[in-house]
Amino acid sequence: MNKEKIGGVPKSAINVAIKKAAQGNHRAFRVLYNAFYENVKWFFILKRDCDDYTAGDLANEVMSKVWTNANQHNIIKAQVSTWVYSIAKNVFIDYVRREQTKKQFYAIYELFHTFDYTDDKKQEFNVHSLSRNPEQEFIENQKGELLNELFTEKVVGKNLLEIMKLRYVEQLSLKEVADKLNMNDSTVRVNIKRGRDMMREFVKSNHEMAQQFSL
Repeated sequence: MNKEKIGGVPKSAINVAIKKAAQGNHRAFRVLYNAFYENVKWFFILKRDCDDYTAGDLANEVMSKVWTNANQHNIIKAQVSTWVYSIAKNVFIDYVRREQTKKQFYAIYELFHTFDYTDDKKQEFNVHSLSRNPEQEFIENQKGELLNELFTEKVVGKNLLEIMKLRYVEQLSLKEVADKLNMNDSTVRVNIKRGRDMMREFVKSNHEMAQQFSL
């Protein structure tokens, strides 16, 4: 890539565009978009190991932030490219946090809204079968700060904690959990039942948490 160009756009044009974009000029933002979108997308693919679809979404999120925050860029303190990639790094951190939140929500949903594993006649829960949008439901119910309290040694103890995290947070099957921990399926099943019961009791003893989970 020519050192004087980014995404085929001259750096001088980029410097002018960021100033005009800060004033709400949409054509100037298009210059910035053309310069950085593909490069930022490949940053997510190559540097953060994202798939093409996720990388595209994140790149669009970055460019949206570039547009809304263009007036905060200071050319004296940082080149436009340096500023854009700092936004990209922060966007990726937020993405990882969102994904972890989803995992936690799935775990909680499965814990309190599906069957006990002692019932062999019922099928295992699949998080993709939820009829409602789990991320929206999570936000609406404001469960964020409460989730981390459940998957702790304080609630289920060290031995059960590993099993519960593998099954609910990592979404491993019973067999996968058993293989990973070198246990038989029935032992895993019993321990999961114990862990679920302990978590439910912890929730019920916490008035605020019980209200959040409708218990």
